Amino acid sequence: HIVACEGQEEVYDHHQQHQSESKRSFVEPSRVCEKRMKQTTSLTSSATSSWSRIALFLLLLVGIASAKSSSPRGKNDTWYSRYPSYPEYCSTPDMMENRAIPFLSEPKPGIRGDTRLVHVSTIIRHGARTPWGGRSEDKCWDGFWDNGATSVWNCDLTTFLSPPSPLHVEEEEGWTPAGSDAMFLFEKKYDALQAPLSNELEGSCQAGQLILQGYEQELANGQHLRNAYVYDSTMMDHDARMRLLDLSDTKSLAYQEPVIRYRSDDDQRTLMSGQVLLRGMFGTEFVQHLKNTGTRPVLPVHTADRWMDVLDPNHKTCPKLTDIKEHAASSRGFAKLIRSKEAREVRKYVQRNLGKEELEDGFLDCMMTTICTDRPLPDSIADFGTIGPRALHGDDDDDEDDHDDHDHDDGITSRSWFERLQDFDVSKEAYLMRYKDSQYAKLGMGPLWAEIIEQLEPSVGVSALPPQNKMAIYAGHDSTLIPLMETMGIWDGAWPPYASMLILEMHELIDGQTDRTVYKSDYAFRVLFNGKVLTDRMEGCPPGEELCDVQVFLDKITPIATRNPPDCMNSHSTSPSAVAESKQLLSTPGGFFLVVFVLMITAAFSYIATFYHLTKTMPWSKRRNSSYMKTSYDLELRSDYGSAHDNNGNGQGYRDNPEDDDDYEEDEKAAIQML
Repeated sequence: HIVACEGQEEVYDHHQQHQSESKRSFVEPSRVCEKRMKQTTSLTSSATSSWSRIALFLLLLVGIASAKSSSPRGKNDTWYSRYPSYPEYCSTPDMMENRAIPFLSEPKPGIRGDTRLVHVSTIIRHGARTPWGGRSEDKCWDGFWDNGATSVWNCDLTTFLSPPSPLHVEEEEGWTPAGSDAMFLFEKKYDALQAPLSNELEGSCQAGQLILQGYEQELANGQHLRNAYVYDSTMMDHDARMRLLDLSDTKSLAYQEPVIRYRSDDDQRTLMSGQVLLRGMFGTEFVQHLKNTGTRPVLPVHTADRWMDVLDPNHKTCPKLTDIKEHAASSRGFAKLIRSKEAREVRKYVQRNLGKEELEDGFLDCMMTTICTDRPLPDSIADFGTIGPRALHGDDDDDEDDHDDHDHDDGITSRSWFERLQDFDVSKEAYLMRYKDSQYAKLGMGPLWAEIIEQLEPSVGVSALPPQNKMAIYAGHDSTLIPLMETMGIWDGAWPPYASMLILEMHELIDGQTDRTVYKSDYAFRVLFNGKVLTDRMEGCPPGEELCDVQVFLDKITPIATRNPPDCMNSHSTSPSAVAESKQLLSTPGGFFLVVFVLMITAAFSYIATFYHLTKTMPWSKRRNSSYMKTSYDLELRSDYGSAHDNNGNGQGYRDNPEDDDDYEEDEKAAIQML
């Protein structure tokens, strides 16, 4: 509780400073912090504060997340201390603080009048995590998996599983003496394997699981959402144009469906990221819920089988995506990219310093999971944020190829090798996303866009259905945010950092003082990414305006928003299942010999059929067709002397009997047929 309060005080102070500049009022992030902020010199706590600490501690045991570290779970002083600076990708505490959601600007007379917020769609990337591939992937630099400092991952963040609720237990089992007291939790511990066996990351972590840094990042995201959209109508101290989730409404609780809807795929890192985000939004209310009812709130999460889900492009359900990716990789533009001067320099540097032939897919993941958790990078790329001879010239070898002219003003050679490798890796993904008018992104994101549109349409008057919810939260990946933003035309080519947050706000124009040549409908939208307003990047939106007519958004997205894209099955790629079955067959001794036997029988049959067709005899017959023998002889001679010109260039090719043209032409036809 103290950690959460401290984090909220910092956010509150930031908003108080902003308040003095904008003359707008802000609600304090959490009333739990109120007494503590007023009594900064007091070391005592009230009974209410003590109860809050105890209740919140119990609440942490209920969810999936549990931080079990010997050090405080707040901003750990040992995090982000190894390197002088960190990429934006890492989402350090300072970076997260700068991603607060700005309030809507004041109305502009004659252009935009007053507004009312009616719906928010929030799409997040999970927080910081472990690598998603292990030793078998071999995608990192040489020595990564031989160094315990980079290969072994032990986690303090664990997952809890709960049996069904007491109500469901009573329905299934009837009355039991123990009743709800028989409930318990499972804590998943990844420590069952002993040497020489091990988990993929050789410690107690799952591959790709959320870690404590990611927990803190998503907690900050939840507090940003609370500060922007959560209010108490009895206090009236929140900007009226940003009021969405009313805490004073006792009939429809702000943290329960249908007011709020939570959607995630079935990965541990996304499920837990969304749960922590919700705790950051409603931690105080969860405590109060437990105090008032004696039960803990249960929030549904909508998910699906991971291999069938659509929160990122799914090649299994849409094989056409594989075709597009292959066509992009074999295109002239991609060939130009990977043969560019920068690509050659990167490839040479990787070969000489990192023990890899190419900068493979997944190398970026190795770099980022290492630097963002303060693990040791190889010296050759431990230079983020620096400028020096290594960054300018690549290496000190006297290879002739290294003396290409360098343009020090082109923005490439003035960066560190860490940044150059990062940017080149991202450039390949950007080429795929933008290939043929973003075909991959549009096709891959069609089903998810259909979900998003379905949830927001009733709030903007497009659907006849009543509004289903006020906020929809989608927990996904970088591979969710990149294609979504690309289809909107707002992606700048930078990789989304950990805990990135894309927000779509829907506003109703309510005072009739809006310019109808700019806003033709009664609704407008605002797009934000990590606290920055990006609305005017969308084609058709007025430059410099935060809001854009909602029809612009719908006209761009609705044509691609479909749960069953018609082009998905029009694939010419080999079926993944057929490939898998073939590999499985060849992996067994019996299957391998069966394949060899079938090939030999097929070859033998083909030989006999061809021989008989040409000679009218069987291969084992002693009699040979003279025409065939002559043809074979002619072929041998023609291969030595040529068929069109003799050695003197007079146009007379070699013939066994040049005077017998008819016989020769017959033999030539037979030879061609045999060939």
